[in-house]
Amino acid sequence: MLDNLLARLWERAAAPEEPIAVTVEKYLEDCTALWRQHAPLLSAATELLGQRPTLRAAWEKSMQTAASGLAAVIASKQARGALPATGDPQAQALAIAWMAERNYYMLYTRQHTNAEEEHLPTVLAPLILHGIGARLP
Repeated sequence: MLDNLLARLWERAAAPEEPIAVTVEKYLEDCTALWRQHAPLLSAATELLGQRPTLRAAWEKSMQTAASGLAAVIASKQARGALPATGDPQAQALAIAWMAERNYYMLYTRQHTNAEEEHLPTVLAPLILHGIGARLP
């Protein structure tokens, strides 16, 4: 289920002309779509992480993989001068991936409205952009 999200991240790493704000917006759209489609499965897996070491290891590996795609985007933007070359792209991307995962989990494990689903990316995007040193639009 993460394959499509990861594939799009790698495509964006190879498309350096896309502004980072657009990349982040699309990343969050993809995260929202993933959680809309698979919330029960993702929530159940998240809740079992503390009880099942093998599941935890698989989840952490998936998060590392997701972060590596986003790290490639950040590194590409840094290499072109579109982002400041400060910080470790992999560490930044992993922090972003976990922040997004936690926020989507908290949203999708309670009663919520469509407006809240639409609002979450608008809350996360500036945090992500600031965290990687991008100028806010």
